[in-house]
Amino acid sequence: MATRSVFRVIGILLSLKLSLAFADDMTMRRATENSIEREAVAMTDTFNNLQQFDNEGTRDIRKQLIDYTQSVVVEDWSSMAKDEVG
Repeated sequence: MATRSVFRVIGILLSLKLSLAFADDMTMRRATENSIEREAVAMTDTFNNLQQFDNEGTRDIRKQLIDYTQSVVVEDWSSMAKDEVG
């Protein structure tokens, strides 16, 4: 009977630990999603604001912004998917 109680307590503690680990993972995932969203909004706003100025004068800056965005999507996102981000 005592052994059964010990296993029950161990099971409860393990399930609690697993629940806390899952909650921590979800919190980190939401923080990452929020960060990505904020950066995407900032890049979009910057690109749109640059279009309001001289098109020729801001062409290089807009090209650099597009190149940066593509590198984030191609390199960073694929690294994040493979869990290789340092």
